[in-house]
Amino acid sequence: KAELDNDLTEHELDHVLIARWNQDPVVNPDEADSFEWRSVDWVALDMKQHPEKYTVWFKIIYDKFLNFWNNEDHGI
Repeated sequence: KAELDNDLTEHELDHVLIARWNQDPVVNPDEADSFEWRSVDWVALDMKQHPEKYTVWFKIIYDKFLNFWNNEDHGI
């Protein structure tokens, strides 16, 4: 749930996939134009430097992801 600047409230369900992979994924052109591999640190820094590039949803889920990533024995 997020309160937006235009006095709207939106709800969204996000999914985060974490994996080790030695190949580039095959992108479905109906769902995505491209992909980029980025480190956790790169994304965190880019979000601070360019917050306008990221949706409110991504910022929320990324904070939750970092909490998981930094505090769990995820075995990855």
